[in-house]
Amino acid sequence: MLGEARCPRSKPSADRSLVAREPDGRFRLYASVRQFAAEHAARRGEDTPAAHRHAHHFAARATRELDAGRRSDHATRRLLDVLGDLEAAHEDQDADPALRRALLLGIASARIGRVASTELVGRLDDARRAASDDPTSGPTAVATLHALRGRALEAAGRVEEAIASYERAHTMTPDGAKDELGRRLAELAHAELARGDVARASRAATQSPPRRCAVRARRVVGLVAQARGQLDEAREAYVGALDLAQELALPDEAAGLRADLGALRLQQRRLEEAREAYDAALADLDGELDPIKLGLAEGNLAILEQEEGRVAQAAALYARAIERLQRAGHRLYTAHLLVYSGALAHERGALEIACARYQAARSSLRRVGDARLLAIASALSGAAEATRGRHDAAEESFDESARALARVDDSGVEAAVRAHRAHLRLTEDPSRALALLAELEGAAILGASDDARLAVRLLRQRLGQRCLTVDEGARRWVLPDGTDVDLSSRLVLWRLVTALLALREDSPGRPLSVDAAIDAGWPGERMTGESAQNRLKVALSTLRKLGLRELLVRHDSGGYLLDPSVPVVRASK
Repeated sequence: MLGEARCPRSKPSADRSLVAREPDGRFRLYASVRQFAAEHAARRGEDTPAAHRHAHHFAARATRELDAGRRSDHATRRLLDVLGDLEAAHEDQDADPALRRALLLGIASARIGRVASTELVGRLDDARRAASDDPTSGPTAVATLHALRGRALEAAGRVEEAIASYERAHTMTPDGAKDELGRRLAELAHAELARGDVARASRAATQSPPRRCAVRARRVVGLVAQARGQLDEAREAYVGALDLAQELALPDEAAGLRADLGALRLQQRRLEEAREAYDAALADLDGELDPIKLGLAEGNLAILEQEEGRVAQAAALYARAIERLQRAGHRLYTAHLLVYSGALAHERGALEIACARYQAARSSLRRVGDARLLAIASALSGAAEATRGRHDAAEESFDESARALARVDDSGVEAAVRAHRAHLRLTEDPSRALALLAELEGAAILGASDDARLAVRLLRQRLGQRCLTVDEGARRWVLPDGTDVDLSSRLVLWRLVTALLALREDSPGRPLSVDAAIDAGWPGERMTGESAQNRLKVALSTLRKLGLRELLVRHDSGGYLLDPSVPVVRASK
């Protein structure tokens, strides 16, 4: 029943494989030796006293580390190091209830953030009920169990239940316990944001928390501001929280905040700064101690790689981050990354894979209650299904997106959903999609919302698959089949294309006459009629060879026009 020791005479036992030396110099019993010792003690009737001593020792250890944990992330690692002993001590059913509660608090603090578990929620429920019935346990102890239960539920994706636990914990915490009240408010704010209620999250996060609770609270203030597109306010909150985390020696909190700053810089399109922030976060985060924060940082870096077009790197990061979060059992964050890895497949044209990922994410998000991301995931699914020609499935997805959007206050999400919905009627009326694309590309929200930029990329890509895309600045066009034609050094041909485009916009359906075409291609030149017509004939033949054969139509009147059934998209400047 022994736990750890620092006995300088333990080397012979280590040589005889009775104990194992840990990397930090401590020793532990091998499992087989521990089992043999327990059986031997039971035969001699010594197991109960030994179990009690073991439970008392590790209950005291858990209490010390939890108290230290208010000041240092290292306490969590130390609890994780002795998790096996805490679990073994907690199995002593004859131990004092207060002792077992102290042990369970240590177990929960070590496990939450690394592994989400329904079994842990059940144990916390049992302890909470027992504490409520125990007259010796005060309201703070019961409130702490409610709060830990909330954290376990939130990690398991049961956000509505988590919020109820946090609210109960806040209600039960005495008014004089300012630190505890601050923690409860920060936890509640984070959970409210997870289900998309930005207003309630903001109210909880800004209730003047005590200094030692301000790191998490300021972070949530930043998350709320970022969700609303208030990027300067978000940066101020993140930087303030980061400075305080460093001052209070909370390295894991600081690393997580660097990842948050990376997400903010990505949203601001300051990509190099975003990459620097992500790299710093990844270097500081410990996969064993905090796999959830590490998985989120990897996922955010994947979004950056995706936006910059590094498809292979993004796919590898998504796969690693999703596996890490699934292993930790964090349903909400796993769903987040499934949505964006689905969007990566969507952009690559792998629509079946994209729809499968969207569906898996939506299934989790319905249970979690994250309205914001459910609106995005359902709209992405609708766009993909529309592209596949499955209009009934697309309509169902957009209906769910609309219901979720009604509960969300986020202009970026609203713009993204509008762009995704444009895919549904694209074949019937491309002009509306083109008008929406032009509107969004000139809107300020595009610079503040990753979701809106993703939606615009997908819509532009879909339009480009059946449109003539013209880039006037570079004098190039992209044909509906994806062929890129460069006319930067062929001025006559570019003048003809420009004239055809201008007439189409000013007088749709009206052809460009032969004389107008000659004037456009060779302005101010004096030519005989036959020479001019020969030049025009050669130029038009060249345009057809370059890919306009099916798009350049000869009108009955003898003039020329671009096929009116093929939309034209002007590339954004």
